[in-house]
Amino acid sequence: MQEYIGFRLRMAQVAVFRNFVEAFRPYDLRPVHYSALKLIALNPGLRQQRLGETLEIKRPNLVLLVADMKQRGWIERRRSRLDKRSYALHLTPAGKALLAEADAAHEQHEKRLRALLGRDVTRFCLALDRIRSELAPR
Repeated sequence: MQEYIGFRLRMAQVAVFRNFVEAFRPYDLRPVHYSALKLIALNPGLRQQRLGETLEIKRPNLVLLVADMKQRGWIERRRSRLDKRSYALHLTPAGKALLAEADAAHEQHEKRLRALLGRDVTRFCLALDRIRSELAPR
């Protein structure tokens, strides 16, 4: 199995996620929580549907994710001013505080990965981008 690129890629992804989960354990955050919070922070008022599209989360799972983050007090849903049928997502003060702490943990996680890759980090990222773009559904 080691000769298959897909298998090696999957095993590397599992290792990276284990490290990520461990880094975020003190905050009770899963990778999807962090990604969603970060996107909402960078795009206040982000439509719920757009969040799902960006993270490639199916609608039923997105509904559960948003409900979970809302219940934990990290986000709030407001009716969109532009389209009353959709919701705009915003971080709460608690969500902003959590994200600030989580960003520090993420920075340490990212530094560890970059140290492992060393000078190859740019080539590695370009290769991952190429795989994604070439194999993405059209």
